[in-house]
Amino acid sequence: MNPERARIQADLSGVIEGEVRCDELFLQMYASDASIYEIKPLAVIRPAHTADVVAVVKYAGENNLPIFPRGAGSNVIGASIGAGLVMDFSYSMRRVEAVGRENVTVQPGVVLGNLNRQLRSHGRLLGPDPGTRMVTTIGGMLSLNSTGSHWVRYGSPRDTIVRMQMVLPDGEIVEFHAAGGPDSEPVDASPRIEGLQTRVEQLLTTHADLIGQHRPKVRLNQAGYNVFDVHVVGKLDLTRLLVGSEGTLGLITEATLKTEKVPDHRGVALLFFYQLDSAAQAAVEISELGVAACDLVDRRLLSLARENSPAYQRLIPLEAEAMLLVEFHASDNRSLQDKLERLTQRIQRRRKLAFDVKTTTQKTQRDFFWRIVRRTVPTLFKLRGNRRAIPFIEDIAIRPDRLPEFLKEVHRILNENEVTASLFAHAPQGLIHVRPFMSLADNRDHETMERLAKQLFDRVLEFNGTISGTHGDGLSRSWFLNRQYGRLYNVFNEIKSVFDPQGLFNRGKIVASKSGLTDNIRQVALAPE
Repeated sequence: MNPERARIQADLSGVIEGEVRCDELFLQMYASDASIYEIKPLAVIRPAHTADVVAVVKYAGENNLPIFPRGAGSNVIGASIGAGLVMDFSYSMRRVEAVGRENVTVQPGVVLGNLNRQLRSHGRLLGPDPGTRMVTTIGGMLSLNSTGSHWVRYGSPRDTIVRMQMVLPDGEIVEFHAAGGPDSEPVDASPRIEGLQTRVEQLLTTHADLIGQHRPKVRLNQAGYNVFDVHVVGKLDLTRLLVGSEGTLGLITEATLKTEKVPDHRGVALLFFYQLDSAAQAAVEISELGVAACDLVDRRLLSLARENSPAYQRLIPLEAEAMLLVEFHASDNRSLQDKLERLTQRIQRRRKLAFDVKTTTQKTQRDFFWRIVRRTVPTLFKLRGNRRAIPFIEDIAIRPDRLPEFLKEVHRILNENEVTASLFAHAPQGLIHVRPFMSLADNRDHETMERLAKQLFDRVLEFNGTISGTHGDGLSRSWFLNRQYGRLYNVFNEIKSVFDPQGLFNRGKIVASKSGLTDNIRQVALAPE
């Protein structure tokens, strides 16, 4: 163990109850997340409680050591790695503190899937559902404002916040409360919070025109800091800025969130198409029908699903180039059946866009349909050979009505670069996951990755879209934020300085990024072909 790591372990082991690990094997486990990047930390801290977090933050400030908060490490953008102190909230801080009639209070390490299993016994659920919800922690979900298929029904994590307890970069514990409706009870803010509100409000007022000019014309945007919709009933709501700030402004140690009633009746339809363009056109129309979810899956994912399951071989037609999975909710079964019938009538019989439609209202079959999406996408990482579907572009977003036009542009750019990719989209959100098949072990592919990302991102901006609809910026996208926002990027730097003038929290993410797209790529050896 090198002297710096030995000193950190000796210093912190005496002041916190949680774990301090600096051994090489353990550090290597935390050197990467689900992204393409790898950076070995100086130490890994597993805090036992909020007092541990405070102690580590104060120590880090005194020694100018950056802190990188981490949940499950399931993010694909390199949000939770760095050459400093990685603070793992998923090991000990994972208690559900209280379940109320409409709210739940949790520590940041609680896994979303486990929480919803517990809430189901109360007839409730936490609505946002990122694809990795069976491992995603609440802290990670809030830090990245990670949404999922059901955003159109439940909104984003930002919309669920009631209260957040956070540790600021000087070690002070504060509680931020969401601004409620006109009938909500006022909450007396601490002097520290009032000071932060005043300084942020001044920035937003001073740069109001700049903010308006650079606001992407999309339904979802998670690129940079959220300076666009932070006022509720005329009051600045700092929770709307802090959720999605990737742990760069404060560390979440507890949160109270709004829950939703479990839907009475759910129905799912699978629509199959001969062409991806037809599926995109149908998705635009379907998004107007009051759906709870509408996901688009391309031919490559459908082929994988067939390869992995004989049941899906029978279900998914060989000639399908694309599929839409559509979900409806209703208060009674008759209304649900009517919604599914209207969908089939409009998209298959009248518009003749889909050549086959399968529907169900039965739970077992419904879950079976959903597994096409939720279990097939992860198999992209398990393909044999050196080329894998690499998540370095991911969740770009454009206006939903421009989805058919934009998908054509995506394919044009991919073809020009002689790259194949898998496409998956949340259609009502206008959110597209693009995963090109590349080799991290091939330096030539690194050059292609940079060229491809710049071309696609530039085209996104021409569509008045955003390079990150959800899941944040991390190492994958922070390098491009200056290009997307121009002079507004300077406002992000000022916001960072208001909360974290020393630059301790998640250094190099969102602002002050010194890394390019292909810097710090995980070292991978070529496998035998």
